[in-house]
Amino acid sequence: MTGGLALAALGALLLTARRSLVMAGWSVALLSLLVSIAVSRMLLTTDDASKRVVAWPGISLAIAAAGLVLAAVVAADALPAQLGGGRWRRPAGLGVLLLVVAACSAPLLAAGSWVATGVRGPVSGAAAPVLPPFVSVSSNTGQRLRTLVLRAEHGTITYEVLRGADPLLGATDLAQPPAAQRTLDAVVSTLAAPGGGDAQDQGQALAGMGIGYILLPTPADTTLASTLNDVADLRPVSKTPAFQLWRVAQTVARVRVLEPGGQLVSMPSGPVSVSHLGNDLAAWILASAIGSRLNHIRALVAVHPGLWDPVMVGKLAVSLDRICPGRMAINIVNGWFDEEFRMFGGTVLQGEDRYRRTVEFIDILRGLWTHDKFSYAGQFYKVENGQLLLKPASPAAPEIYSVSRSDRGRDFIAQHCDWWFVDYPKTAQTTDEVLRGIDDAVADMNRRTKQLGRKVRYALNPFVALGVDEEDAFKTAIDRIFAFDPDPDTRKIESRMLPATRAGCIGSVDKVLRQMRRFEDLGIELVLCKLIPTSENVRRIGEEIIAPMHRGPPQLSRAS
Repeated sequence: MTGGLALAALGALLLTARRSLVMAGWSVALLSLLVSIAVSRMLLTTDDASKRVVAWPGISLAIAAAGLVLAAVVAADALPAQLGGGRWRRPAGLGVLLLVVAACSAPLLAAGSWVATGVRGPVSGAAAPVLPPFVSVSSNTGQRLRTLVLRAEHGTITYEVLRGADPLLGATDLAQPPAAQRTLDAVVSTLAAPGGGDAQDQGQALAGMGIGYILLPTPADTTLASTLNDVADLRPVSKTPAFQLWRVAQTVARVRVLEPGGQLVSMPSGPVSVSHLGNDLAAWILASAIGSRLNHIRALVAVHPGLWDPVMVGKLAVSLDRICPGRMAINIVNGWFDEEFRMFGGTVLQGEDRYRRTVEFIDILRGLWTHDKFSYAGQFYKVENGQLLLKPASPAAPEIYSVSRSDRGRDFIAQHCDWWFVDYPKTAQTTDEVLRGIDDAVADMNRRTKQLGRKVRYALNPFVALGVDEEDAFKTAIDRIFAFDPDPDTRKIESRMLPATRAGCIGSVDKVLRQMRRFEDLGIELVLCKLIPTSENVRRIGEEIIAPMHRGPPQLSRAS
């Protein structure tokens, strides 16, 4: 564009006698161009001397363009005299036409290029959102979690803090409070420095600024990613072709309150209530209420040894097994959550002691269910002449489920459990990787049980969401979460929902059904669906996924 304008202005020197106007236009253009060159070499410093930016020569460049336009307009005014009366056929006239064509060709060629390939320049379309959907969603919760986006280019680390979804136009030009800028500069410098993973309290520093995530967009610097993996207070969340993401493990909030018991509580943005009633109903009560009204769904209640007395659990289990005849089962949770154990007065054990206590817990349950009177003397539990006047509804004792990914945990399941919720590597990024992990896990457990002469059956716990395609299904699930709870627990979404989404059960009905059949081929006999429990969603999954699976041979068991 500028080239065509310059050619027209240059032609004005040759085509017209009104050279005073042409020279005035060229003088303005050249002087403004020199000013633009000088301005573009100037560096401006912010008030706190923390940042230097190049000055913008836009105004002087606009004046230079105006000078060229003046000269070009004079040339256009002279064209009729140069080409009229057949003069365009003469050599001089042909030269004038050639100059006009050359001057007009630049904008025409530029326009054609833009139509064919699109505009390339300082303003361009974004290929994709910077933040993944669930991170954007978490920025709208009560904690207003921020995301620190790091980029490494040519040995330099740059960063930005996103307080909503993706960056707004012009956000990078907004002045930041100097003190906050210096603090954040120091945190990023420590975080990205070689050996930065050994520095203390990095998570606390990030959490204090409301930063809940750290994201490296593609292409991610491998050295920087390795450094972040070594930071004690960062937990890897996801690694995709588009980004790598870490979660800050500390309590994230700009305002935190230390309660009398020593617990650090983050305060949400907006009005804060002094009390809160949760929506977590007791599992035994809820299972009894639902089980009394249904005829096929099995009641699977999670139990933590160390929080519950095994004799009491044995009695509760028998009662529930009578309410939903023969369809009661127990999911033994051998892990621990220190805060929960302290709250309920439980005893936290580590290592082998934890497994020994769980084995004693299971032995007592099965002893009470199958004997009129039962005594037991273990390291952690003692029962003297224990008896349950009511026995389970069916001759076979209620089944024991569990999940574990460690080698010792798999041995425990092979020796003492009836069902295993198959574990696959949570680092798996594709559905094929998940399926290979399931196949390997089933083969490993078959080997262990064969040596013991036992059999363990296999269950899986994928997240199921239906939609037109995968993107639509995922968005619908997120919308349903926030429709129910505007401030959900994003940690649970990350730790429970996101890994389960990689099992491939998100998308169209046909896609989910095909994936269920693939699980079946791998030896999975039961699918416990993670889902958003709205009436509409439960009904649709029941009619379009569970019912067709029951009709078609072979069949999987279903629990949801």
